[in-house]
Amino acid sequence: MRRRFAAGILFAALLLAGLSALSDPVQAQPAATRAGTIRACDAGVMYECGRAGSLMMEGTDGPKNPAAARQYYERACTGEVAIACQSIAVSLVHGFFGGAADVRGSLPYYAKACQLGAAEACTQEGLVAHQLGDFTRSRAASVKGCQAGSAAGCRSSAYLLREGKGGPADRLMAAAYYNQACRMNDQGGCQNLAVMRNQGVLPASLPVIRIAPSTPNEGRRPAVASAAPPVAPARNASHQQFIRLIEHNTYKVQIATSSVNLATKATARREKCAWLRDAQLNLQEAQRAAEAAHSLAVRENYEAFYVTQAQEMIDRGNRHIATSISEQRNLC
Repeated sequence: MRRRFAAGILFAALLLAGLSALSDPVQAQPAATRAGTIRACDAGVMYECGRAGSLMMEGTDGPKNPAAARQYYERACTGEVAIACQSIAVSLVHGFFGGAADVRGSLPYYAKACQLGAAEACTQEGLVAHQLGDFTRSRAASVKGCQAGSAAGCRSSAYLLREGKGGPADRLMAAAYYNQACRMNDQGGCQNLAVMRNQGVLPASLPVIRIAPSTPNEGRRPAVASAAPPVAPARNASHQQFIRLIEHNTYKVQIATSSVNLATKATARREKCAWLRDAQLNLQEAQRAAEAAHSLAVRENYEAFYVTQAQEMIDRGNRHIATSISEQRNLC
């Protein structure tokens, strides 16, 4: 089922990353009936409250009910289920609960999910804060995400340090954070570190970023047979790869957006063209990540929702790239 997004491509990426955290983009679990999850929730199993919210949001085993979904997400979040807090944040960003999007209202939920150990929620808090112009909060949240084990958080921290956003610029520490992202197999971190090294201004040895990977709190999980079956290690690995691809898409779109803004502000034609070319390159890399996420979703037989959203990201990316090429052709 296709869904229309009112927000921009950045928040589309945030949405996909956030929802995948709660409903786990893999084959549907037959045991997860709506009535069963509600009973477990009412019995005090907070994780099941979050699952009930997810089923209501998707219209699984009953009609869609966003208002009721939020109530169950809120119960789970109050019960300190990190991914439920994150799902509320994502839904507010896009207005999934009905009405206008409430981007600013998402921040407390991202922050709580971050406090509960969801490293990617810290990173998403930083990205949303950046979009709202709160660079101090963006830097603090991104650093927290990095230190909790988010490669995208390390990459965002490096960008903010390099550009002097949210605090003094520090190229040495920016390189250290890019290096940490690279060590976590983040292609963007490796590429940016290489660029900084080629500029010849970095020492051979960089400061070490201390990483203490966190495990998101999921609340008390039910031990009865009707509970959600454990997720196999292979499924976890696939899920993490999917999230990393979406994060990379998000980051590259963020950089492309910044480049477009700089092109708008530039007065010299040559400078405008340089920023537009930079935006196009980042959009193309974002597109490759979206295509890889779509291929993974198809190959691993993810639920149709995630396959559809990845395809929509690809389609939207194609339109952005076409616009960028057209602008360069007219100006440059």
